[in-house]
Amino acid sequence: MGKRLHRGEVWFLRLCEDDTPSLGLVVSREDEDGIMPMVAVVPYEPREAATEFDAPVSTRFIGEGVFNVQRLTAVRPEQFLHQLGVVLPADMDEVERCLYRWLDL
Repeated sequence: MGKRLHRGEVWFLRLCEDDTPSLGLVVSREDEDGIMPMVAVVPYEPREAATEFDAPVSTRFIGEGVFNVQRLTAVRPEQFLHQLGVVLPADMDEVERCLYRWLDL
């Protein structure tokens, strides 16, 4: 059985085989069976917000930085290495607001 991934979790993941692991926030929802064959992830960047598409987040398990919704990507579950924690609902709301602006929803 594969990894159980849930919306709002922050993970170390490897976007490409040769890349250094990076941080990403799961923004996908599970299907009825709790399965995500591909997972939508917003990458974390340790910098200040520069555009309206940067969601600033500061938690106890990562420093201050942003989730850059313009880098939204799909990742296979086997690319996830280690879960760091779960963002607060208010932080997830901010990421969603940035995604809605970027997607013009």
